[in-house]
Amino acid sequence: MSSSIQFITLVIEECRSFKGLAGDEVIKLFGDNGVIDYLKRNYDSLHTCGISCIIEDIDSYISSR
Repeated sequence: MSSSIQFITLVIEECRSFKGLAGDEVIKLFGDNGVIDYLKRNYDSLHTCGISCIIEDIDSYISSR
């Protein structure tokens, strides 16, 4: 499994836990808002951040759409 796929999986799981959502709800939220593509494009910078920072970044990204 590639590093970016492992990273995206981690982010989905952490977001699910942090927000109290089911996995399929996070997948739908991410899919509807292009978050997975955003994570792929920004993997080099995001994977060095803490998970709370990443979740805040995702929230900002979704809000700005």
